[in-house]
Amino acid sequence: MVLAPLILGLILLGLFAGGIVLFLALASTRSGGAVASEDRMMTALAHLAGYGGYIIPVGGVLLPILLMMGAEEGSTVKLAAKQALGLNVFVFLASLLLVVLWFTVVLIPVAWAVTAALGFVALVLPAVGAIQAMNGRLCIYPFIGSMVTGR
Repeated sequence: MVLAPLILGLILLGLFAGGIVLFLALASTRSGGAVASEDRMMTALAHLAGYGGYIIPVGGVLLPILLMMGAEEGSTVKLAAKQALGLNVFVFLASLLLVVLWFTVVLIPVAWAVTAALGFVALVLPAVGAIQAMNGRLCIYPFIGSMVTGR
């Protein structure tokens, strides 16, 4: 009976840490320039293409690659698709690391916090990018965006 409050406390700690990481990530999201009115829908779709992995296996990688292949070089659609691809690859690699953390008894609280933070960031950043694209601004993701776009 002692384990149930401990596990609940660890879950709440992880969600709290995830909320803090999400807040910091959204606070550091910056604009990468203007999106032309004719590219707004495709740029928003490129941000949302990362969600394809939740519907189609490996869709989170295939959809951004298809959008990158169809977009012009240097366009906002291509930059948004690169970010979606980079975010999904990062989430996949971090998930592999989390599998290791879950098997270590000492690091399970860290695994809760990282899982919550990673889940929040993976779900919210593409939505923020799509909303900003529809408002005419290219969103550069924190941590990942500057690496894949060079901005």
